Amino acid sequence: MCFNPYGLFSIAIPVMKYFGITYAFKHFSGIIFSGCGMTRALLSILMLDFGAAFRYNPLVFALPYIFAYILFDFKGKTHKYILVIIGFLFILNWVIRLAVPSLHAV
Repeated sequence: MCFNPYGLFSIAIPVMKYFGITYAFKHFSGIIFSGCGMTRALLSILMLDFGAAFRYNPLVFALPYIFAYILFDFKGKTHKYILVIIGFLFILNWVIRLAVPSLHAV
């Protein structure tokens, strides 16, 4: 018998929602995660509401580059520097959200 982690998630997510746990990281640690709001931001982009997407999580606009980097396996120092900058922006976004909780869109 093979263990399938996706099966665990398909059970865990409805159970967490039943108990009112919408953000597991925030619920268990008490702090906001840098990726919070990313799903809502992506949905806002699909509805062409770019302002709302930026308010939910400004780093949503870096995702196309990250996906392209993963899919096409870019080579070269320039792309690595860009990924380091994006990583720094994720950390900076997290620090700002922790310092100014009112910026966190609920």
